Amino acid sequence: MSFIETSKNEIYLELITKELYNKGNKYLFNDWKISVLQKKVLFAVAIKSIFPILYIIYILYNGVVSFMKIVGSKSVNISQGTYFLATDNFSPTLNDKIIRNTQDAVWILNANVQADNYRITSNKYYSVYELTSIKDLIKVCTNSFFVLFDVYRKLGSYYILFTLNSFKWLLYKSAVDKIPYDSTIYFLDHKDRWALLEDKLKVKNKILIQHGIEITSNYHKSFLSVNGSGYCFNMPYKFSTVTKVLAFSETDFKSLCLSILSNVPAKEIIGFGFALDEISHERFSVLIIGEVALYSFKEKEIIERLQNSQIDIYLKNHPKNDSSFYKRLQQSLSFNLIEGRFFPNVDLVISYESTLASEYSSAGIEVVYHTRESIEDIVEKINLIRRSASKLNQ
Repeated sequence: MSFIETSKNEIYLELITKELYNKGNKYLFNDWKISVLQKKVLFAVAIKSIFPILYIIYILYNGVVSFMKIVGSKSVNISQGTYFLATDNFSPTLNDKIIRNTQDAVWILNANVQADNYRITSNKYYSVYELTSIKDLIKVCTNSFFVLFDVYRKLGSYYILFTLNSFKWLLYKSAVDKIPYDSTIYFLDHKDRWALLEDKLKVKNKILIQHGIEITSNYHKSFLSVNGSGYCFNMPYKFSTVTKVLAFSETDFKSLCLSILSNVPAKEIIGFGFALDEISHERFSVLIIGEVALYSFKEKEIIERLQNSQIDIYLKNHPKNDSSFYKRLQQSLSFNLIEGRFFPNVDLVISYESTLASEYSSAGIEVVYHTRESIEDIVEKINLIRRSASKLNQ
């Protein structure tokens, strides 16, 4: 298994996202506009001549840092057991879900995942550095250099920044490759580079914990239909070795089988395990579930339309996204930005197809999807609900 294999899903997701979502949204694709820049001669020269030098420095720096951490860590010989693969950072809500479903599993923490930031009820965990030897590290650095040439040769300079993910991926792979075959692993990843790593591991029992909704109302010619409930991605690379899936519902399990699985594993329906937090309010309340990278322009318009309407507006951003845009927006618009493990018990939720929206729906809160209805229709629906509630209270 080579790192470049992980590019299949990454490239597919990038192309789909660019085709489906508004390219004019200045908060989308604002980090690396390579497709535009590479048309400029100076940039093309720089990316082909300067980047390899910077990349080598980057790998050497990571190699030195990792060397020091390996030397300062106690080496561990991993034995047969049950493990949770913490490949990346995740939200407190996901932390709760992991605890409920993995019991006393030993966590294997990636380089950027710190045990102090999470609740690990078993209190058992290994860092990637405890499972990696100096010999392994030399191999990781060497293979990282080869990744650069592989990407240049097979994908071209447009995807050159993709190589920056290679070192951490190869380092974690060198650690989890040591898990004995008769073990059991739990993981959250659906379709990114970590999913491919987990699928290729030579481990007997592999349990995928669903952490996100795969169903969307958006349509693309490459999408698959999910029993009339919507559509899902048809990923180029799909799991083939997962033995069990912990899914939110039967429909969610079906969508996972269509989107990211090439086999049909055993299933367990775990629901959402979701609880609401009471808030003190007398007015009608609305929660907007935010996704700044894709829907900031639409969310801003919704908030604008609800201003001066005697409505308490709450907004909760996706836990992995930066909230600076919303904080700036608060300077001109009135709404409550909420963060962390807090889920207000509101009268209505406005969202895209998100896991949190499904969790609210499971708790009996009505959800309106701005991806399915116009803003005009959403505002009218809010007014109808308020009028109905007013008549009941008379």
